[in-house]
Amino acid sequence: MASTELLDTTADGQMQEETSAVLLAGGGAKNAGAGSARPKEEVFEEIQHVLKQSPVLQLQFFDFRVRQHLHALFGTGGRQRLKAALTMVHARTMHRTRQDVKNWPAYLVTLLKNFDPHREGGSELGATKVKSRGSSATTTPEKTERFRSEAESSDSEDDARFEQGLDVQKSLEDEGKLLEKTKINRLEGRLLEKQSRVDDLERKLQDMQAHIDSLMAVLNGGADPQNQLQRAVQRLKENEEDVVRLREENEKLSRLAQTWQAWVDHLEEELQRVGDSGDLVQIKEDLTARLATRELASGRPAQRDEERWQFQGDSGEWVPFPERANQELMGKFRQGLWHCEVSVHGKVYAINFREGWQINQRTGKTRWIRCFFDVPIHWKLTIEEAFQFLTPAGANFVARTVRPVRDPLILFRLQGVLNRSRSRHDGASCWCSHGSSSFQVLEAFQVKNLHVWRRYQRFLQSIREKHHQLGISPEACPAVGDALTEFAHELQVDQAGNERLLLHGTRDLETAMKIALEGFDNRVRERPGLYGQGTYFAAQTCKSAQYATNGGTHYKASSEMMGTMLFARVAIGHPFYAEGPCHERTRPPEKYAVRADSIIAMPGIPNGLPGRAGLQGHLEVVTFDPAQAYPEFIVRFIEN
Repeated sequence: MASTELLDTTADGQMQEETSAVLLAGGGAKNAGAGSARPKEEVFEEIQHVLKQSPVLQLQFFDFRVRQHLHALFGTGGRQRLKAALTMVHARTMHRTRQDVKNWPAYLVTLLKNFDPHREGGSELGATKVKSRGSSATTTPEKTERFRSEAESSDSEDDARFEQGLDVQKSLEDEGKLLEKTKINRLEGRLLEKQSRVDDLERKLQDMQAHIDSLMAVLNGGADPQNQLQRAVQRLKENEEDVVRLREENEKLSRLAQTWQAWVDHLEEELQRVGDSGDLVQIKEDLTARLATRELASGRPAQRDEERWQFQGDSGEWVPFPERANQELMGKFRQGLWHCEVSVHGKVYAINFREGWQINQRTGKTRWIRCFFDVPIHWKLTIEEAFQFLTPAGANFVARTVRPVRDPLILFRLQGVLNRSRSRHDGASCWCSHGSSSFQVLEAFQVKNLHVWRRYQRFLQSIREKHHQLGISPEACPAVGDALTEFAHELQVDQAGNERLLLHGTRDLETAMKIALEGFDNRVRERPGLYGQGTYFAAQTCKSAQYATNGGTHYKASSEMMGTMLFARVAIGHPFYAEGPCHERTRPPEKYAVRADSIIAMPGIPNGLPGRAGLQGHLEVVTFDPAQAYPEFIVRFIEN
């Protein structure tokens, strides 16, 4: 009755009844468990525990009303009943999303009400409990005031924790939104880059279509196809007659040149015998000029430099300028002049280096001119690039020599060669760690190094002259796979002359750049290989990938550690086929009493390693001369 009278005399109405009931219930629980933590702290701990387990519930859902019900449950059944209630809430909400419920606090109150079948209203259960205990405890106004102050203090602490939890949650949400925005911006940048590449491809396709349309218009706009065919056959016959006539004239000129050369030799002997004579010197100069004219007409080069100026003849052939005119043109071109005049056998020509033509000042006839460098056709040199080859590069040498590949078709072609070269040359699958990888080329560079290219060409010429002089025919090299063979054909690699396109892995881009600038150099090897102290090349992507990163034998290339590989021309020449390891070799052994040019290790031979690795698994080529290989492309890749 004392509790009932106290509840009837409170001035604040129903809300104070609920607060008093909860406080009394909580106080009973606290007194029952001597030495335990305060109820509000234990309720807060259980809320934090269920929040860690649930991906849906948030701290802001447990407002004052929800916590009031939880305090009531704790007061009636202790912490065990509180845990059971929160477990029920977690089970009911784990399959929902936050958008499924508009008012989460009201929804949680409903769940907690339904959890206790004896409870009919918001806080009537606490009041009922207090009434049932009225016989054992008498409530006084002083106790009521004390309970009220404790409730307000507890609510203030809970609200502070609640607000702190909301601040932490809001901070985490802001960080998540920032990360998501950064990721979206990055993806948008990649999308714009890919769209730009697509636009470039579309423009190229449009240009190709326009070119095809123009060719079709020429074919369809002419006269009758039968008449066109007849005229084409007639022109071929006329060209054949012209070729025969030119050959006869060339033979006559050759015989006449021999006669003139004999006269020049005779005049030189006379000059040495009687001293300089103005008449004899003039005759010698005239004969020398006539010899130069003969070379000009026959199309043979008048000088032996590796770059020379040429003009286009009437039949479309490229004819070199006489030696004196070539030196004059080269000198003015090196000076950076784009326009000049040159005299050839009394005729004055106006030269335009930038647009590549000459005009005869007397007749007005125009011909195309070019500077011939004898470089691979896929370099596609422009006049400006040729001028750069002839001027000192200084600090810009790297930028001139190593050019990024912008054409997506070439990048796709390089990636296709890498993936098609994973299998062994005989088609068998490889058991190494990179044999099952899919290679993705992220960037590539083309090497246009005139110095290294000429050094490589001189080496090729020297070994071919050696083979001819010694009367040997080098043994044919083994097949290196269709992918490398087809790509080598596109790059005009002389595969019939035992020149091959092979792969070379290196641990980083910096080392690859040094190779592009200086060429391959076996003298910088850190330790000898299985087949000597040379430079090693492979015909399989998986073998070169073992050396394309630091630790590439055990790890695959990734975005964090990209792989680096080079496509290289290799002059194999007269090969020696290894039968086992030969670590200390510094040059190839003799073969048929002639020093071989390289060593080839075929799959299946013993290599001296223990276990399964004791047999050679890949085709490898070892060279011992820095001039024996030329780097064509550098590729940067990852493995999937």
